[in-house]
Order: sequence, then structure tokens, then C-alpha cells
Amino acid sequence: MPGRTPLSLEDNTPLDKGAVDVRARCGWVVRMVRLTAPGAPTLKQLAEAAGTNSARLHRLETGALRDGALLDACEEALGAETGSVRAAVDVTCRTFPADSPPDTRPGSPATGVRAVSDLTEALLDAADAGEVIAAGAWLRWSRAMAAAGAVGLPERLARPLVDRLVDELGRSVGPGYPVRYESLALLRSGPYGHLVVDAARAVVAEPDVQRVADLVSAVSEAVTADAVALAVDLLADDRVRVAEAGALAVENLAAVGPDPAGLWAQLVPSLVDAYVAGCDDPVRWEWLSHLLRLAPVALLRPHQARLPRPPAPKAAISDWSASRANAYWSTCEDLARRVCAEASVTYQPMVVRLLFDVAMSHHETRGVTSYMLVGAVPALVGPVADAVAEIAETHDDEVVRARAARRLRGALWGVLPARAEGWVDGPDPVLDATGLALAGAAGTRLDPAAYDDALADPAHRTAALFGLGMAGHPHLALLAADRPAGAGAGAVDPEVAGAARWWCRHGARVVR
Repeated sequence: MPGRTPLSLEDNTPLDKGAVDVRARCGWVVRMVRLTAPGAPTLKQLAEAAGTNSARLHRLETGALRDGALLDACEEALGAETGSVRAAVDVTCRTFPADSPPDTRPGSPATGVRAVSDLTEALLDAADAGEVIAAGAWLRWSRAMAAAGAVGLPERLARPLVDRLVDELGRSVGPGYPVRYESLALLRSGPYGHLVVDAARAVVAEPDVQRVADLVSAVSEAVTADAVALAVDLLADDRVRVAEAGALAVENLAAVGPDPAGLWAQLVPSLVDAYVAGCDDPVRWEWLSHLLRLAPVALLRPHQARLPRPPAPKAAISDWSASRANAYWSTCEDLARRVCAEASVTYQPMVVRLLFDVAMSHHETRGVTSYMLVGAVPALVGPVADAVAEIAETHDDEVVRARAARRLRGALWGVLPARAEGWVDGPDPVLDATGLALAGAAGTRLDPAAYDDALADPAHRTAALFGLGMAGHPHLALLAADRPAGAGAGAVDPEVAGAARWWCRHGARVVR
């Protein structure tokens, strides 16, 4: 077991506010990757392998320094997946720009004609051959395309590659998921950003599209008029999964932009309109209530009389202190001790905070960046997934249980907690659907009958179809052809058949 580190990195920012301690989080994740790597190299050993000195690496591990090039070297020296740590760090920094340090050495992406041509041709050859493109290859290409002064490509060459990246992102699990997300976010933030918006509009125009949230979130990484318009438009979409994607994009736009107050002032009237039109649907009601709570009270107050019903219930957290007086925090603290023991590391206060933000925080920006940081440390993924699953099943607060289940699905860690195996065909429809989705993300194919109840429930069929699709389940072909299994079975619901055809066209999970 690694010994105690010289200092304990903690995030002591308030639990109920939007900001986080980005420096502490990013430094901590680099340190944890080292301490849990095979052989647990010392600071000096990793510094030598990464071509730096102990003092500089120590500054990286304590959050005093952000150095992308050094982080790349550490990934290579530790044998980590290309971009798996840096992607989580860079996504976190982009999400909380006011609290993030500048990258002192972002690295030198390929910018010459020959280098850019080689990267592009390799992607085009793989795409033409129908091969999955490694996440690291996407990251190298996206860095080149987003670099200042880079050699440009004709849009007719870049567009199909953007479309291919979008497709793979929607089916990615494990380390490849944040790396592909970061790749698309880089493209969105650079000169090809409009192609990402075009791709998003084309994808959401498909009636049967199943995977849109990460794509639309990537669009929201740059606050532009077309991104704002897309997010607002999606709030009114008839498909709940698409409306959810719009809500996530609205929150992220407000987080990453240079003028959050001005953006909220622009958005609030549209949010109220969407609430008035959609609050009868329980899922839309929850998401739109979430957005109205994020908006500044002074901006919302003039519109209160228009709201036809109060916002949806929120988690009943009365004490937001990071102490035993807060029962929600105490639950995470107890589970974090177990997580650290299972991962063979000394107790880490940061694990408590990340677990709280993943399972309980009402801020989606915190939840998503926290599960990406956890995903960068492979030794923590299984134990943290087990802890979130326990919260989803046993916590007293119904809102927290549902949130933990949803975030567990959204993390796309590609693992199936033992507890979740028992959820399938169980009495709780939320946990049943979550178990099906987690099984699919882990590549586990269940008996076709296990999916029946969730497929018949409009509130949970998307999760069941995700489980079938990500696992590449042969039952999809029957559903897609409107050939239900079982004697006397009725016709396949048209929505289910259309979704099955979408999954058959796009394929199963991507793990590289």
C-alpha cells in the first residue's frame, strides 16, 4: 500500500455553490494516478521517467502548476491511456474557467503540412476500413486542428471526420469517453467549431437518435449564438432524452462563458416559456426546475407569476457543511473510507468530495467533471461505482437515489457493480433500467426477457435500448425488424423498433 503523502489535497469550497477548487482537484488526480499505477513509482522515479525534476512534478501534483506537456509525459511514463488523465483535467479547467490556472505548456501539436496530412490520412484510412479509431488518435488530430496557425483542411474532408468522432463519442466507455469528449470540445473551441454545431443539428434531426447529450454538451463548450439557440430549441423537443441534452447544455453554457449574468438574462424568458409548456411531463419538470433554480433569483422574480406549478422537489439537504452534521456528507465520508481501502490507498478527503458531487450535488457541471476525474484513476473506478450504486439503492432521499442512478449511468465507466446486477427485473423500475444500462456499458448481454418491462415503459425504454445497443445484443435485430420474440407477442412499439434500427446502424460500445 502506498505510504501517506506529504500533504492532503482537499476541496473546501462550499458544497452548495457552483465553484470548485480546480487546482486541488487536478493536482490530486495526477498524484493518484501515480500512486495507484503498477509499482507505485516515487515522485523522483516518475520525474526522471517524464524528463523533468521532482520539484516541478511536485508542483503539478499539488495543483500549483498546470503543465499539459508534462502531464502528457507522465501519462506515457505510467502507461496510461493517451489523454486519459489530461482530458479529465482539461475538461475540468474549461468548465470552471474563472477558477482554473492557465496551461503553462499546452504542448506543440502538429501544425505542418506533412504532419497534419499524416494525422488526417490515418483517420480517413481507418474510417474507410470501418475500423474504430483510437481515442488518442482523435485527440492528436483535434489538437492539430484547433491549434493557432495550423494548416487548415477543406470542410469536405473535415466534416466526415467530425461526424465519425460524434458517432464514436456517443458509444464510448472507459478512458476513451473523456478523451473523445475532449477531442470534440477542442474542435468546437477552434476554427472548425461550426462543423460541430452542424453535426449536432443533423444528429438531433434524426427521429430515432439515441445518443445526443455528450454531443450537445460539446457544442456548449463555446458560447456562441448558434449554440445558445440550439440548446434553447432542444428544451422544447418532444423526445425527453433530447430535451435533457438541451438542459445540460444550458447549464454548461452558463458555466464556461465569460458573462454568466448576461447569458442568464438572455435565457430566463425562454426557460420560463419552456417550463410553462413542458412542466406537465415529470422528467421535463425536473430538468426545467433545475435550470430555474440555477438562474439568478432577481432575474427570475418578474416571471414567477407565470409558473403554473411550483418547481419539482429538490434533495432535502438542510445542512450544507462538509461535516458530520450533514448526514448526506457523512454517508459519502463513510463510503469514501471503504473506497480507499478497496483501492489500497490511504484515506483521501478528495474522494469524499468527488463522491458527494457525483451522487448528490445538484450541479451537473460538478457531477460530470467529478466522474471524469474519478475515471482517470482506474483503481478508483470500481470502488466508487460500488459506492454510488449503494447510494442509488439505499439512500433515504428519493431525489438523491434517482440522481445517483442517473450519474452512475452517465459516467460511462464501463463497469457493472455487483449490487446493480440484482437490480435487473427487480421491483424498482429506475434501478431495473439503470442495471440494464450499466450491463450494456460493461458489454454484458442479458436474457432478452430481462429488457421487456423497461422496453414497455416509455420512461425507461431509452435505458433498456442503451443496454441492448451498447452490448451489441442480437435481440436488437428482431426489434428492428418488428419481429417480437415469444409466442403470441404483439407488434413491436414503433419507437422501440426505430431506436433498435438506430443502434443496428451505429453499432455497439467503443472501448479503445
